[in-house]
Amino acid sequence: EAEQAAPVIISTPVTAATTGQAYAYDVNATGNPAPTYSLTTSPAGMTINTSTGVISWTPSAAGNFDVTVQAANGISPDATQSFTIAVTGTSDVKVWLEAESGSLVSPMVSALDTGASSGTYIWTPQKGGILLDPLGTGGYARYTFTVPEAANYVIWGRVLAATTGDDSFYVSMDGGTYALWDTIVSGVWAWDQVNNRGVADPVVYPLTAGQHTLIVKQREDGTKIDRILVTNNMQYVPQGIGE
Repeated sequence: EAEQAAPVIISTPVTAATTGQAYAYDVNATGNPAPTYSLTTSPAGMTINTSTGVISWTPSAAGNFDVTVQAANGISPDATQSFTIAVTGTSDVKVWLEAESGSLVSPMVSALDTGASSGTYIWTPQKGGILLDPLGTGGYARYTFTVPEAANYVIWGRVLAATTGDDSFYVSMDGGTYALWDTIVSGVWAWDQVNNRGVADPVVYPLTAGQHTLIVKQREDGTKIDRILVTNNMQYVPQGIGE
């Protein structure tokens, strides 16, 4: 009779996947008696065959997902293997929005500037005051847009802020909590990712395929926004007026 032995995982994990496409990794471990397999850390929807060790999953969104698999046969110690699966979208999504194309609520208004895309931008004019509570009454722009696939998205804005006293908006997606976006201060039109002061830079929005609603709300008067980009390409940096 073969001598009993604790399990050892000998297979190399599969660490890349694509949204909407089946992912599989056949975990193999030595040991006597034959080990059984389980997942101790895994993303939603991932399963493992306890006897064969085959992991099955169809990711629905892009991002990085941590996995830990365990092999056990009653002989100590159990074997574990931890890895991260990088899931990419099936397409490079870029949704461009002209700031003035939104539904505007006063005192957020559109204005003309030859340096702006289409010659128009939006802002809360000077002397509009500062809105310290994003749930307070203030001007805003509402945008309805559609993305073709579920993924993690970031938002860029082409903004013009001349001073640190006039450099912020509130941003909300699908009625969610407002982020306090401190924009880049350059005195010229420049692209900046939506951040949330002291919380996240950039803010990452996990969006489902379909229609979504974005709100850009006044915080400090005088901050201008010309164009908006919603993209699942985390490496893309828009230039000029964008595509």
